[in-house]
Amino acid sequence: METKDAEHSEPKRPKRRRKWIVLGVLACVVIAVVVWLRPYFGFLGAWIDLRVFKTERKYAGKTSIDNLRQIGAALQLYTDAEGAYPPSEEWMDKLLLYMRADDMPKQEQLKKFEAPGVSVGEYGYAFNGTLGSKWAFEVEEPEKTPVVYDSHKLKWNAYDPSPLESLPDPPRSGENQVLWADGSVSAAPSKR
Repeated sequence: METKDAEHSEPKRPKRRRKWIVLGVLACVVIAVVVWLRPYFGFLGAWIDLRVFKTERKYAGKTSIDNLRQIGAALQLYTDAEGAYPPSEEWMDKLLLYMRADDMPKQEQLKKFEAPGVSVGEYGYAFNGTLGSKWAFEVEEPEKTPVVYDSHKLKWNAYDPSPLESLPDPPRSGENQVLWADGSVSAAPSKR
């Protein structure tokens, strides 16, 4: 009779372990689905975003490279939709529409256009004025054509009649950065 009790007590342990493993896997799946669908949850999605990705957001946009990549993504969307580059004198106005996200406050959108090291209300990027309203397919060497770059001009919609003429000297953060027409971001060529 003792052997029957021993036999009955052993199977209970694996069932408990299995139950916790199943619950753990289920919790991981639920978390993954919630994180994946967070943009569609409205306020709850924003709360999840703040809690789960707080450290990631804290450092996002801290470098000129990050900002220029985001500007480049908006510029790509703009040129895909319009076929041409935005007019020089309103390039930020036009790209702002493509930087928008439904759950992003306007102040956060504007920060994407602020170069690191500038004061609040200043921007620090300039647009290559020779590209204003030019068809995107007309750019012959996109990997050598600057579009947006660090600038000593701090106003909204700043642009240069000649490319790279307003690069800060000395650079604000180590090196001046340039967004090229091919979408890449790298250090500005040295002035010789």
